[in-house]
Amino acid sequence: PCYPMLTSQPEEDPEYEAVGGELMRGLISIAEPTEQWATDFRRLRDQIAGSLGSTALAIEHTGSTSVPGLPAKPIIDIILLVPDANQEASYVPALESTGIILWHREPGWYGHRMLKPAAASRLPDTNIHVFSAGSPEYLRHLIFREHLKHNETDRLAYAAVKREAARMLAASDGESGLVMDYNRIKEPFILDVHQRIFTR
Repeated sequence: PCYPMLTSQPEEDPEYEAVGGELMRGLISIAEPTEQWATDFRRLRDQIAGSLGSTALAIEHTGSTSVPGLPAKPIIDIILLVPDANQEASYVPALESTGIILWHREPGWYGHRMLKPAAASRLPDTNIHVFSAGSPEYLRHLIFREHLKHNETDRLAYAAVKREAARMLAASDGESGLVMDYNRIKEPFILDVHQRIFTR
């Protein structure tokens, strides 16, 4: 029943608003997988859970660092599911008290908020993506993660796509490359996998 939403990605949100930080730029570096990524996630998960209690409906390690054996940018991606992501007062102050700051908001993209550890927090480099309960984006990430864990062919293919995307962006933009553009280069592969795994 979620298929139409799972296969329909929203366009860029005209209501995007930078809060604690701007769009991320830099030279994209793809690192070999390490068990430290899982350790870093558990540390962050425990901190988020401790600060939010029952407001945190789910705290999931997503993105490439969550897939054993997959090279990735050395940044932990976490999806935090809350009752209503638009109600920032229910979770942002509690997270900010632990050194995690609101980075940007995208109300038109399923109410998405992104938070990151402050530079002085000494926490691992992390993107914490907040969505409301029932968001198809939460399901999309979990299904994609589990597929890559169990499908070696697509996992190896995705690793090659990631390295090529990083190479292309470095060649065109160098240290001014936008992470968003890196993601756009990867998107055709990801959408192709989505079409296959969501129509089974």
